[in-house]
Amino acid sequence: MSGEPVTRLAVLWSHLSGYLNACLRECSRRDVELFTSWLRTSGSAPFDETSFAWLRTKNSREWDSSEAIDGKDLLAGLEAFRPQMILVSGWNHPGYRAVAKHFAGRATRILCMDNPWEETPKQWLGRLVAPWYVKPLFDGAFVAGERQFQFARRLGFDDSQILTGLYAPDAEAFRPPSDLDPESRKGFLFVGRLSPEKGVATLAEAYRIYRATSTSPWTLAVAGTGPLRSLLEGIEGVNLLGFVQPAHLPALMHSKGCLVVPSLREPFGVQIAEGASAGMAIIATSACGASVHLVRSGFNGQVLAAGDPVALADALVKIESCPRRSAMTKASQALAGQFTPAIWSNNLLSWQTRSVPQRAGS
Repeated sequence: MSGEPVTRLAVLWSHLSGYLNACLRECSRRDVELFTSWLRTSGSAPFDETSFAWLRTKNSREWDSSEAIDGKDLLAGLEAFRPQMILVSGWNHPGYRAVAKHFAGRATRILCMDNPWEETPKQWLGRLVAPWYVKPLFDGAFVAGERQFQFARRLGFDDSQILTGLYAPDAEAFRPPSDLDPESRKGFLFVGRLSPEKGVATLAEAYRIYRATSTSPWTLAVAGTGPLRSLLEGIEGVNLLGFVQPAHLPALMHSKGCLVVPSLREPFGVQIAEGASAGMAIIATSACGASVHLVRSGFNGQVLAAGDPVALADALVKIESCPRRSAMTKASQALAGQFTPAIWSNNLLSWQTRSVPQRAGS
């Protein structure tokens, strides 16, 4: 790997998001030249793509789906761009795999992954085929957190080849106004798809129990769409907001006191990092990968077992009546300092000085 600084970064992604947009903007401020490729947004997460307009240049490609990726066009564009580093979101897009193979020994190829190690049969199979299917294509892995770090190690990457902190929200946007009184921030907030794995059924039952228990209950705002919306409809105190664009999410978080993440499965949970940046108290299940890094029971919220509505209702009561909400605001912001676009860029752009060995013959 050469010692010259990274100035040409190719980002081959699935669907763009607010957090990635913030991180790439931070890179662009550092005179990094970008090449971007992504799939257009889906109906389940209808992002306003005008926020990504600045990425649409001669060095960008958009596709309707992974099957629509034109490998020849993508390779031609990248040959002209001459990337020094390539970020690839996963290893399953054939077009992106072809690019990674093509640039062996010519660019540092980084696998970006948010799947935690869960010991599933599919993951054990992935571990078995990784020496042929994964490792020849990538020189390192950029992972979301500790649980993903363990998966990357099992795929054959050594510690020096793994960087953590893949998901970093826009710290400036989510930082609460200096004159915002933490004690004025009342109300719970759920952000996510209304689907079974997000613990929507648990949330609905827990909030009903909470409303029957509390003498001065907070409302519950729900930002998201999905097939389980009906489970929350008609519950007193629940305000269904639909999908909230990333640009409007910081103000919504600043208006609420506690983020509730009742997921049954959540590989990481970017909304937890966003809520912490916004100074919210956080209730999250241990199924959330981000809870390892960003939630401490009694410090800035509570971590509890997934699928337990009684425990969740009890946590809602405790947060509502907690005399330490101001302290929790500061605690969440302190923990959020681990994940910022500035740190994301610093760590990524210093990768050239890390020991990421090239394979023989590459």
